[in-house]
Amino acid sequence: MALYAAEGIVLGTRSWGEADKVMTIFTRERGLLRAAAFGCRRPRSPLAGAMQMFVHSDLQLAEGTRLETVKTASVRAHHAKLSLDLTALAYATFVAEVIRALLPEGVADEVFFHKLAAILTAFETRNPRVTALAAVLQTLAAAGLQQSYERCLHCGAEI
Repeated sequence: MALYAAEGIVLGTRSWGEADKVMTIFTRERGLLRAAAFGCRRPRSPLAGAMQMFVHSDLQLAEGTRLETVKTASVRAHHAKLSLDLTALAYATFVAEVIRALLPEGVADEVFFHKLAAILTAFETRNPRVTALAAVLQTLAAAGLQQSYERCLHCGAEI
């Protein structure tokens, strides 16, 4: 089980067992991955703060066959408005679902990682609906499904 460091943003969590979570994390180094954080639902767990939705952290991960394992984590940025504003949380959760659905696991995309960090920061100050729309368009572009306005979709003629 090799250990490696990664910078990541939590995009999804699911309770697993009595005190564990399985997370979907978008990392700068390895792209989208799934990781288990054992004991992070306990009140005194050192992983508890960093394993919340939309938290940007420095992680120490151990490679696994199906899941990575989070060994240590330290918070870089916590987006407080997303935990206080229900509308912003709803739109940010929608963006996270789009990212999880469209981007492949294990494919690093450092440019999109930095865009994602900026998107989450934008939810703090900008209109959540407009931010979510821009985020989905950027996710489509990162997935290779960007919009084209130069050619007709029906016949392919240049517009």
